[in-house]
Amino acid sequence: EAPHMRKKTLQRSSVTTVSILAFVAILAAINVFLFRHPLRVDLTENKRFTISEGTQKLLSRMTDDVNITLYVSENLPPPALIQYRDTREFLEELTMLSGGRIRLRIETPKDDKETEEALARKGIQRAQINILEKDEYKVAAIYYHLYIQHLDKSRVLAFPSPSTLEYQIASALVEVTQREKPVVAFVTNDPKFRFGDLFGFLRDRLEMGERFDLRHVSVEENHPLRIPAKCKTLILVRPRDFKESDLYKIDQFVMGGGSLVVFVEPT
Repeated sequence: EAPHMRKKTLQRSSVTTVSILAFVAILAAINVFLFRHPLRVDLTENKRFTISEGTQKLLSRMTDDVNITLYVSENLPPPALIQYRDTREFLEELTMLSGGRIRLRIETPKDDKETEEALARKGIQRAQINILEKDEYKVAAIYYHLYIQHLDKSRVLAFPSPSTLEYQIASALVEVTQREKPVVAFVTNDPKFRFGDLFGFLRDRLEMGERFDLRHVSVEENHPLRIPAKCKTLILVRPRDFKESDLYKIDQFVMGGGSLVVFVEPT
């Protein structure tokens, strides 16, 4: 019986060894897969770290390479360090989804005058922030900037907010890669309406002037509606009884794929 028992023991030992080796091989395969295809689970309530479908479509349609450089000071205070980690992971995911079109670099600027002047020419300057250290607030001057560049166009995002990071980056990508600004036409046939204040608000407060070619069109009694060439979006402001011919033009504009927004006053 002793040889028989030894044989069974050897068999069980061989099975155990094979099982362990198989388990190790599976773990190794999983690690290789995760290294090549990193996964991240977003457990935040509002899915703050989940890239939206719109941004994913934007990345999939990219045909040119875009350079994104994250300039970050060496000794970041703890709050900025956490923000930096989240931003870096987000940028790495964008790079992966872009199919290599986004080229990401992370640089720690040297603390010398030459580097400071070179970055200043790009519109990047140290910013002062308040940090709590040993129960005392102190002021620190640090770099924490995104520099997004394509050919001769560039955009600087200083201290990008985590809550709007995706929107800021997506807007910057559109701005630096678009060959010409989309035309947005504001149309009204209300003679009392003045475009000056509205355009000032859109340009200065919403920064629409940087990304869109804003036009205004006044429709008068003897001047029929003329929708600007290459117009992508038509915005009707305080519309009053349009002529049938003007309504037909608006209808054809929408049927042709144009976007229409209507601002009306409550009755």
